[in-house]
Amino acid sequence: MPRALVVVAAWILTVLPAREALAIQSHGGAEGLYVHQIGHLLFLGMAVVLALRLRGNPELSSRGWRCIKASCLLFALWNAMAFVGHCLEEVMPVGVFVGGTNPWSWVLADAPQWKALLFYTCKLDHLLAVPAMFLFLQGLRALDKENP
Repeated sequence: MPRALVVVAAWILTVLPAREALAIQSHGGAEGLYVHQIGHLLFLGMAVVLALRLRGNPELSSRGWRCIKASCLLFALWNAMAFVGHCLEEVMPVGVFVGGTNPWSWVLADAPQWKALLFYTCKLDHLLAVPAMFLFLQGLRALDKENP
């Protein structure tokens, strides 16, 4: 019974928050964006290097390492996509976005079609990040089972 109570309490706290919890990150000034972008580049580089190191080592060919290698490739793609998306958002003039003061109400109104399509595609970066995290977790679990 206590487990069911915890599940119900977690569900209530998730569905009925006390106030808005917007999942958007804004960067204060240009320096915040620069540091964030450098972080994407470093993470991308790390993911590529680790994937290459795992590919070249036959001792690391178990299921766990294969999952981690796949997660590295997805993390690299995610970082590249997020980097491009942030760059596009910065180079587009403010007048391109119409809507209220809340970024959730903004609409991309006046941009070339290719740029708008690329911008909205980059905003779907979670479609790469979530599977990458899942594969990484599965890899760690498999490695834990292999080495008791």
